[in-house]
Amino acid sequence: MTPSERARQIDKEEFAAESAALLKRALAYSARKRADEHSRMIGVAVLDTPLKNKPTRRRPPRGKLFEVGGVERTLNQWANIVGISYGSMFSRVASYGIERAVAMGAKADRWTRAANSNTPGVSSDFAPSKGTGAGSTAQEIPNLNFSDKAENA
Repeated sequence: MTPSERARQIDKEEFAAESAALLKRALAYSARKRADEHSRMIGVAVLDTPLKNKPTRRRPPRGKLFEVGGVERTLNQWANIVGISYGSMFSRVASYGIERAVAMGAKADRWTRAANSNTPGVSSDFAPSKGTGAGSTAQEIPNLNFSDKAENA
């Protein structure tokens, strides 16, 4: 065996030994972590109260009546009257209460009414546009007049 072949053989044996040791350490580490996780999960399972990230909101039972201004209706009926979906009405009731949820109305209607009303505001204060000022035909020579003050200044 030549010296270079002998060196390659030694490198190959060293690599195999190092790889086996590394694999053994990795498997031992994995087994330890698995055992730790298992014991942690068993500890969690024996807690008296379950862990909850957030409280769940339960839907009211079917047919439950909500009273607004002396009138009783189901949540679905109130949603139809207001003009929004049942889910939106449920969220509003959970957040604000039934009276305020009904009083809010449908947001799309509210914004549409505000845009179409004649109430004061920036957009309604402006007169309707009368065009760009160029007229119906383009002019080759502009008809501009300057005052004497502007020319002498």
